[in-house]
Amino acid sequence: MGLLFRPDPASYDPAAYGLTGAAGSGAFGATVALGLTGVLARALATWGQQVFSRRAALGAKEELRHGLVRHRLAAAGAEAERAGEDSVLAATGLDGLDKYFTQYLPALLTAAVMPLVLGVWILAHDWVSALVLVLTIPLIPLFMVLIGRFTEDRVHQAAEGLDRLSHHLLELARGLPVLVGLRRAGTQRQALAGVAERYRSTTMTTLKTAFMSGFALELISTLSVALIAVFIGVRLVYGQLDLYTGLLVLTLAPEVYLPFRDIGSAHHASEDGVEALRRARAEVGRPVPGSLADREAPGAAGGDRVRVRGLALAYRDPDGGTFPAVVDGLDLDLAPGRTTVLGGPSGSGKTTVLSALAGVLRSGEAHAAGLTEGLTGRPVAWLGQHPQFSEPTVGEELALYAEAAGGLGQAGILDALAACGLPGHVRRHPDELSPGERRRLGMARVLVRLMASCADRPWLVVLDEPTAHLDPVNAGRIRQAVTDLAAGRLPGGRIVHPARPMVLIASHDRDLHARADTVLGADRARSAPGAGPALTTPAPTAIAAGSTVATDGDLATAGRDRDVHGPARAPAVGIRDRLRGRWRRWGRSLAKSGFPPERSEKPSPCSGG
Repeated sequence: MGLLFRPDPASYDPAAYGLTGAAGSGAFGATVALGLTGVLARALATWGQQVFSRRAALGAKEELRHGLVRHRLAAAGAEAERAGEDSVLAATGLDGLDKYFTQYLPALLTAAVMPLVLGVWILAHDWVSALVLVLTIPLIPLFMVLIGRFTEDRVHQAAEGLDRLSHHLLELARGLPVLVGLRRAGTQRQALAGVAERYRSTTMTTLKTAFMSGFALELISTLSVALIAVFIGVRLVYGQLDLYTGLLVLTLAPEVYLPFRDIGSAHHASEDGVEALRRARAEVGRPVPGSLADREAPGAAGGDRVRVRGLALAYRDPDGGTFPAVVDGLDLDLAPGRTTVLGGPSGSGKTTVLSALAGVLRSGEAHAAGLTEGLTGRPVAWLGQHPQFSEPTVGEELALYAEAAGGLGQAGILDALAACGLPGHVRRHPDELSPGERRRLGMARVLVRLMASCADRPWLVVLDEPTAHLDPVNAGRIRQAVTDLAAGRLPGGRIVHPARPMVLIASHDRDLHARADTVLGADRARSAPGAGPALTTPAPTAIAAGSTVATDGDLATAGRDRDVHGPARAPAVGIRDRLRGRWRRWGRSLAKSGFPPERSEKPSPCSGG
């Protein structure tokens, strides 16, 4: 039968008998090679696009996270209520940018180029089909805008729901021990389930809207291609269009609509990332609450000393006002090599003063009045009452701070631990330590910073209750470390450069009072050795207005004898430490970013040892 239907060789056309007949022609081989080259080029282009877009996404997320960490550390405790929201934003929120860079931006570029190129070719071969494309394509962006406006509000509501959920979880974690003790954990479990259910409902509504928008775009594209097919079929019947052109136009028409469908789906997939990007930029762009150093007049460097005149501090009321002043009219002089201790009963404002001078207490938390000199650009080492740690071991925690300060060898870290009574704790996890051990580790962290530092100005060392909850032996070690620090001596025979630090302490420890050069607010103030007879004043209930501390060690009594009580709430303590613990993932790389990563086993060039 094959012989009966064999075509005449004279009229044989390989292209007319499909691939089998055309396989032997050179043109067919060239066409196949060209097609394979195109497939390979497209695969390489897609791979390169994915690699480039993922790298761009990683770079953008790293930059935004660094900006968020810097902003939160600079804001200290002024925005502590946003800790949960900002943690989620910096973690899972910014991860949504992956789809923005890997899907939406490539789809946007394709939508800007591909339809135009294919449309020009179709216009050159079939102007009727090109006219249908021109009339139907604008419907897709129109519906995209309408649906996008609708889903934008839903995405914003979902982001707010996630913020509420994260904030609720954070507050629940903070108060869980109390709730368990009061047997109220079950009630909070129900409240948490309610918040989670509202977030789930909002998220499902957003997804439903996204699916409906995808269906609308697919419907428009399908109807448009069907309309083009009808026009092509009618003209083929009447001989107004050849089959080759009609089939080619019908094949390319869906490719014109495809980029618009892709950009629509990519837009919905990346909406969470875009919302996170908008919120991160808004967060980083917000003014950072200032500290006392920011209030100093230009040129008021203060030399090697720190001077405070007429300092008044009052915590801000959440309703917009301020509570009564915790500290009012305080004058304070700090000098290198001198130790000043703030005494007095609990609640008298000691921690508030220390937090303000260390830069932890910000204008967003408290209103400050008065003049300061010498805080701008001053290196500060701060030890709060509740130090927090971020690294998995004690040794790595100290190495992180030593590295950020300029670098310190392992021997220096061991010397600091030994000075604080923690010689065998280098491999222990900070969470395993008792409260007293954590306090001593915080003191070791202060020592490590000064041991590794090459600062060009004397340090201000601020210690809040460094000997609290310690047994007599370890409390004695901390007292000796403080005494040596003020004298410029560091563990391992090192010395402090460029000059001895100024030490400011809040403490009820009478032995620390006895070692100090100046005592303020204590029940018994005295002069430094050789400075004259001791002065005795009654114990005030708050740091009295007009109290003055001079660098010669004398205590000048208050110019006004009224007591100033603080607000009936505990002040924010150690916010910067808590932020470092909560933001460990990015804060660690941030601390390393501007400093040499090497950890030399040799003593620091500033150590002198």
